[in-house]
Amino acid sequence: MRQARPSSSTAPRAAALAVALLALALLAACPASVAASAGDRSFEYQSCLQACVARDCTPPAGAAAGWTPQRPESAVLRATLWDCPHDCRYECMHAATQAAQAAGRPVQQFHGKWPFVRLLGMQEPASVVFSFFNGLAHFRGVTKYTKALGRHAYPLYGLVRLSGLLSINTWVWSAVYHTRDFDITERLDYFSAMASIVMSLHIAIVRVLRLPRRHVLRPLVAVTLLAFFVAHVSYLSFWRFDYGYNMKAGIAIGVLFDLVWLAWAAANWSEKRHYAWKIVVFVVMLSAAMSLELLDFPPIAGILDAHSLWHAATIFAIPVYWDFLISDALDHVRRVKLL
Repeated sequence: MRQARPSSSTAPRAAALAVALLALALLAACPASVAASAGDRSFEYQSCLQACVARDCTPPAGAAAGWTPQRPESAVLRATLWDCPHDCRYECMHAATQAAQAAGRPVQQFHGKWPFVRLLGMQEPASVVFSFFNGLAHFRGVTKYTKALGRHAYPLYGLVRLSGLLSINTWVWSAVYHTRDFDITERLDYFSAMASIVMSLHIAIVRVLRLPRRHVLRPLVAVTLLAFFVAHVSYLSFWRFDYGYNMKAGIAIGVLFDLVWLAWAAANWSEKRHYAWKIVVFVVMLSAAMSLELLDFPPIAGILDAHSLWHAATIFAIPVYWDFLISDALDHVRRVKLL
């Protein structure tokens, strides 16, 4: 007879997730400074921007009290929160880029970003689309995992599902951020991504060390990782938003995640866990995808850059990860039944 999966902890986990997401939203609302780039410091860009704002965004003499700029005219652009100054930024960014290319100068970044061609109001349309498919891949993974394990008693069932929900949340905010880059969308994207990889590392450590719920090390691991995450978010929110530190911290957590699972795979390769290869393939695929971030080139056709290609590559790695998690959980259930 199959043992029913305990459900008493569902409500606390859901409450914890809600509190975490609320905390992310509140911290993300703190103002951040945006570093200037070579493109937006150029004479062509600055002169164009000043003229555009003065012409289209500044009320003329004798204007009525309710005067509003006529640009952008598109309802789609207005719906995606493009206002007159930002529309002028976009227009002048491409005007300055065309002038630079005509003079034989290289394409520059503007306000920390390459000059992308917007589509339906999306600043980085390729990254938006790829973020959607990454989120969809995680949604399918969580659904498949739930169907496979829902009727079994697996100790990490709730944690793995929570991790999946955090991953979906990450890619939702990635799509929002790449649609419109504001301080709050940027922070929700970055903080959600860190929450997701910290949770994945937590699951990896608990699983590899085989820490039962009441083991003394299990809350220690959880508290340590939670303290790191809170300190990370607090530093970036209340001191300064250090992009270099944020990237290094994310890479460090990701490398730890890879090493933990690769050590497990090496130790279990000969224990008839025929599925161990899946996590190795996932780590290799993810590492190869992340290496695309080391490349940095102007977007091809104004759409595809290294960052968007990284998002495209991870779409194919996610199903491998979920297949591994399902295989590992079912293997645990089978071994428990044989005892």
